[in-house]
Amino acid sequence: MEHKYLGALEIGKAEFFELHQILSADDESMPLTALHGFLVAIVSSTADIRPAHWLPHVLGKDYPYISGEHEELILDLLTSFHNFVINSFLEDRFELIGVHNNTIYTGPMVTDDIIKQWCKGYMEGVDLDGGWNEVALTSVFPISVLAEKFELIGETDTDGNVITDDSKHRENYRKILPDLVYDIYFYAMKQRESKYKVGRNAHCSCGSGLKFKKCCLNNQSMVH
Repeated sequence: MEHKYLGALEIGKAEFFELHQILSADDESMPLTALHGFLVAIVSSTADIRPAHWLPHVLGKDYPYISGEHEELILDLLTSFHNFVINSFLEDRFELIGVHNNTIYTGPMVTDDIIKQWCKGYMEGVDLDGGWNEVALTSVFPISVLAEKFELIGETDTDGNVITDDSKHRENYRKILPDLVYDIYFYAMKQRESKYKVGRNAHCSCGSGLKFKKCCLNNQSMVH
């Protein structure tokens, strides 16, 4: 598999490709592009969503594991990818990741098809949670449009005109997508801190496994 740019994945390029191949081999599994969007939504929730809750949505309820070792491999890859998503926010290096025609794309090189599938995965993560408040749900509106869950044509724009061509709106939503995803994530982290009143030495509620003082505490004031 080729890649235009992949960056420093915690799971490594070889493992990343292996995860893509595993997901592609099963019709019930979530494609890697959608998986990245899905996990971004999971870690951007104000709720603490455990793997036992989101894994069945990724692999299906009856994934055909070949052996115990095969199951362990897949779960390790998915856990590593989940941790990569968290760290991409904490280290200020988040980019959209997707696969199209067996080529991995990231950041500004993603195609419209990748964005659509990525946003569908993100919205599936939002729908899975149920804990998103009104502010967060309003924020994901552009993502729902790009995922084609909401149709703009026929709606009224801010000037009171009926939308007959939504291409400019979609183009604008694509441009703001990375910053929007950042804003939603850090908004959720502040909500978690308020909700759970996380102590400095407690495990961070983002799911990274690190203590709060070494994780999201130092990133709350980050502006994107």
